[in-house]
Amino acid sequence: MSASEVTRLFQAMTSVKFRAVLMTAYAAGLRVSEVTALKIRDIDSQRMVIWVRKGKGHRDRFVALSPVLLQFLREYWKQEQPREWLFPAKGSQKPLDADSVQRACRKARVAAGIKKLVTPHTLRHTFATHQWISCPRGFFLPVRVLSRYFRRRFLEELSRLVSRPAFVLRGEWERLRDPEEWSRLLRKLREKNWVVYAKPPFGGPEQVLKYLSRYTHKVAISNRRLISLQNDVVALEWKDYAHGNRWRTMTLPAVEFLRRFLQHVLPEGFHRIRHYGFLSNRDRREALNRCRELLGVPTSPSVQSTENTPSSNTAAKEDELLPLCPVCRKGHMIRIGAVHPATPENPAPIAWDTS
Repeated sequence: MSASEVTRLFQAMTSVKFRAVLMTAYAAGLRVSEVTALKIRDIDSQRMVIWVRKGKGHRDRFVALSPVLLQFLREYWKQEQPREWLFPAKGSQKPLDADSVQRACRKARVAAGIKKLVTPHTLRHTFATHQWISCPRGFFLPVRVLSRYFRRRFLEELSRLVSRPAFVLRGEWERLRDPEEWSRLLRKLREKNWVVYAKPPFGGPEQVLKYLSRYTHKVAISNRRLISLQNDVVALEWKDYAHGNRWRTMTLPAVEFLRRFLQHVLPEGFHRIRHYGFLSNRDRREALNRCRELLGVPTSPSVQSTENTPSSNTAAKEDELLPLCPVCRKGHMIRIGAVHPATPENPAPIAWDTS
């Protein structure tokens, strides 16, 4: 949504409460469930933050509170006088439900004359888009800020790892089990300037995007590229892009293979690229049928349950009659042909091995 469309949406809302809900979702980048669960004490006007309790992943976090939103929330509070919940339901001391917010957003979209699909969650993503500030050409980010951020994140994860009971410190490092010793080490590490080296890539930004795009949807390696695992050694196929995209074989120790594989596992809270538009999971079936209708092709038949159907019962009976695999004892052997013994009337074909 553009900034003008957001303004039209807010102006089309007749209810001050629902306008405050959607403005909070937009100005703070919150989900509907997070907005409706806010309490009055969660609005910290001194530090200018909003305390989001038990958000996604059941984690608390703080988000910025803009002065414009704070002023509007104060006007809303003077008019509605909520007691505990910031946005209580009408005639109740319980918070608003998400469905009522969805309906109010839908009515405001129609009243504002906005034809595109707009939901409260759309405002959350619109907030992130409008927060983007273009930088000078050739500038990505300040290396000093990246250095401090990397230092903080590294030490936080290291402290979390050390605090686990399963983590063992031996030898001279066993003294770090003492909280005072550990705090002293952290202070020394924070005082140092961490060097984060950044330079332009040799192949340009296109080469970086080409490399990263291989991992936006898939995992680091597919099962078909794994050849064998013997004596803690993994054999796998890899494509040599430097020599005509040829497939080659590589052997790695199992530990090294796992180390490389885990480097491509996304951190907690990150997701790979999902489908959007007419391929989004929300209304994919209806959208695809609509696309087929516009293109003049038959729509896909609805998926019907195959439980307790004659074909499924017949297949189940056939599986019971098929012999089990002698190796795994789980799968069933399928007959694909018969090899009869050779006779003078029917001699076996001659096979020439030219290898």
